[in-house]
This record gives sequence, structure tokens and C-alpha cells, in this order.
Amino acid sequence: MGIYSQSTKELYEDQETGELYTKPGPNRKKIKEKLVSVEEDNRGGFSRVPKNPILEKLTVVGRLQLRGIGGEADSIYSNGHRDFNAPDVNVRRARIGWIYQGDSWWGSTLAIRLEDLVNRPYLVKETITFKDGAGRDITVTRDVNIRDNRGGLQEAFFWFNIPYSRIQLNFGQFVIPFIREFMMTSANMMVVERSFASSAYPQMDWGGMISINPLKEIDAKYDRYLTIQAGVFNGKGSGLDGIGRQQTLTQTRNNTQPLLISPLYVWRIQYNPFGGLIKDGKDVGWIEGEEIFQKDLKWSLGIAGMQTKESSATNNFNTQTRGYDPFPIFLVQTTPSNGIGLGGTGAGSDGIVVTSSFNNPGLNTITNANRPSLGVVGHTYDSTFTWNGIYLSSAYTVFRGAASRDAKMFHGTIGYNFEIGNFYLMPVFRYETISADFDLNKEINDKERFRSYWIGANLFGDGHLFKAQLFYQILNDRLAYDAIARENYDARNNILYFQLQATFWTGVRNLQVLNSVR
Repeated sequence: MGIYSQSTKELYEDQETGELYTKPGPNRKKIKEKLVSVEEDNRGGFSRVPKNPILEKLTVVGRLQLRGIGGEADSIYSNGHRDFNAPDVNVRRARIGWIYQGDSWWGSTLAIRLEDLVNRPYLVKETITFKDGAGRDITVTRDVNIRDNRGGLQEAFFWFNIPYSRIQLNFGQFVIPFIREFMMTSANMMVVERSFASSAYPQMDWGGMISINPLKEIDAKYDRYLTIQAGVFNGKGSGLDGIGRQQTLTQTRNNTQPLLISPLYVWRIQYNPFGGLIKDGKDVGWIEGEEIFQKDLKWSLGIAGMQTKESSATNNFNTQTRGYDPFPIFLVQTTPSNGIGLGGTGAGSDGIVVTSSFNNPGLNTITNANRPSLGVVGHTYDSTFTWNGIYLSSAYTVFRGAASRDAKMFHGTIGYNFEIGNFYLMPVFRYETISADFDLNKEINDKERFRSYWIGANLFGDGHLFKAQLFYQILNDRLAYDAIARENYDARNNILYFQLQATFWTGVRNLQVLNSVR
């Protein structure tokens, strides 16, 4: 039986079943005159409720990814005694959120990273010994900093639709339109982890973005063939990378960092020569990860760029090798631009911010007259192709600038999606590389080049709603050291992953639901 309200003009009752309908039909009798009008309860206010409830739509979404991991002796998933001796089970992702459409022209999205909230952070302690005035040794243990204390806000933004060329405006914290894998929800990934390129910069940031499909005004059938996006962001990353209650452009972490106000500019152009994906006979645009269930030829090409004059955020490349901390891809500027600037609380004081090169051993990591700021420029070129189960995807990403470490990444993925009754089985192989001047000696040696091979399969029980993934990662590096031969060699740090995923969507599907909640 349908749900009706006072806004319903006519109701019809099925004479056999007694069910109510809003449209006439066989064996249905109009019953509007039998209803008793009930006055609306406006105690909660009337300007805060939708004028047209039919256009109001709410979708609640969630996702759970449980993972089992085992690694070789040199990986962080082993105590070093032997390979695969410590099977580790954990929650990779636990997400909850909603997409709300208030009217056809506006809405909002909110998503929470529960995996960052389920366990409490812990303190790292430090013990120091000093002498008091009488020359006696005094030992003090103090808390130094909090570890694993990340924010839980994944996305929080408003979106506004303009009825021309499918223009959409986004404001808040959301995905920056750079690498293709950023644009894909983690629920749709063909491999259990994104490629090395996602290690360069945070996926989310605070800012504003415009998206437009310019070919729609030429001919409606070309609506989904070309999408252009451009945005301006704080350049500080998302709340996951921030501190305190705000993640703002002017955040200085209580004057322990310089005030860097250069925004991050990002743009992306995506061309789909055969149109978008087809659902229920309608072109719904390109939704990365859904193309593998399409039989027709589909191809998407992308090019994107990003730029900032002051590098304020970076991600880390984690080899998951015991004894090695993750490698930061970008330098983060820790001195004021031009080597001078105000810090602390005094009107003319440099405060806590260090501006003198004499106090910094790494001279190529600070700003001065010759290197006024540490900026970064990035470009990426990517493609996804599918036809009758064949899947090909690749991307090449390169960065330049004083903060970039001249990082370069490439990945290529090939797979085939077998349809087996109501299920799909998709074997996948991915090859990827990353190189960067991690030690800042102005050259890239063999120890700074990494290659990874992923071999595995996806079993789709209900599309991406429920799937099982089994993958083996082979990492080629030069991280292990032979003290006798005095040379580096490939560490034993290959890793085996098994992951189960369950995703749910409930509520009324709206304009944003297919691409939301990363």
C-alpha cells in the first residue's frame, strides 16, 4: 500500500485487495471523498519543512570491509621468525552516511569513517633525566604526543544543480577531482588497495568545485560524453589530516607552523567516446567500477592537474616493511614563504616558527630568497576500458616543483569478469611503479624505486554490494641490507589479503546516490 498525505489529490481503492493507489486502474474506485482532512502540526515550524515533499529524497548508505592479512618475514605482519606466521584480522573500512536531496536543485552529503573512531588513540611517552639545583638526578616521564588520532569526517558538503549543461556546484569537504581512483568509491575497487598514486595527496579537501557537461547543449545524446571539473581548495587536506576542531586555510597549529595561505587548484577533463554507463535503458554517466558489469564497449579517458605554491599536506607511501616508516611523497613547507614571516604572539616576532637556515640541517627543505616557497604541480593521464567482460585500466602521474621530490607513478590493471549464473568471478592483475627523490639528494637511486605486482580475484555475490576479494602483493624494492656484501637487496615483504565487503543502500534513490560515500 502506498503512503499518502494531504498533498495527494486523488486516491483509489482496489475493490478486491483494499490497497490504495494514487492513479486509476482496473477494479479501482475513487475514495478521496471518504478521507477526513487533518490539520498539519506546525509546532516544529513551517519554513523548515519541504514545500514539495515528493521531491524530497533521503538515502542512507553504509559499508563494512573486514580483512585478513598475512605477510612474509620482513613485513609488518610478521615477527620476523618466518613467513605468514601472524594472520591479522581487522576492519579496513566501516562507513555510514546519507545523501539528502531537499529539492531537485540542491542537496547535501555526509559520511563518517567509523574505523577511525572505534578505537581510542594512545599516548607516546618519553623519559628524560636532568639534575636539580643540588646536583641530584631527576627522572621524569611525560606524554609527548597522541598517535593514531585521526578525524572521523569523510565527506560533508552541499551540492547545487543548475539546469544548464548539467552544472553542479559543490561546497564543503569532498573528493578533489584529480586522479581517477579518487573519483571512485572504495566499494568499487578492483584491487583491495588503491595504487601508489593515491599516496601523493589526501583524497579529500575543503573547498568549492564546479562540474559541467558542455556537450549537453549541443545535443542531449552527447550529455554524458564530456565532463569538465575545476575546484579551489584549502590545500590542507581533509579533517582526517587536520588538528583540533577546524581544518582551515589559516590553521597554524598554535603557531608551531607558518601561516600558509596558498590554495590548491585542481581541474579534470574526462571524455567518454561511447557515452556513459547504461542503467534501465538510460545513460547515467560514468561511474568508475560499475563499468565491469556492462556488456557494450565503454571507454573513459581522463587528464587532470593540480597546483599549489605552498605545500601544506601530503600522504605517505607505506611499504609495510618492518623497520621502515612510511615515506612522505611531498615535502610539507614548515618555514614561511620567502624565509621570513610572523609567528608566535608578538607583533614583530617570528615566535616558534624557525626561519633561519642555520637551524635547519636540510637546507633544501626550507624557504629562502632563492626558494621563496615549496610548491608542487601534478598531472595525471588515465584510462578505463571495458567490453564483454574485458577490463583494462591505467594511469601515469607525475609531479614537479620544490616540494614534489620529482615523484612519478604508473599503474596498469587487466582483468576479465566471468558471469557465472547470478555471480561474477573476476581475476585481476595489476602492475605499478613509484619513484621519487625520498632522501633529497637530487637523484633517484635503486633504493627509491619500487615495483608492485598484484595477483588476485574478485567474487561478486551481488555486484559490489557483497563481494569477496583475495589478492597477493609482490613488492620489489631494495630495502633489505646485507652487512657482509654491503649492498641492499629485495626485502621479503610480500603480503596476502583476504577481504569481505558488504554495502547497503536504503531509502529513495536521488541524483547523487550512485557516486557518493567514498
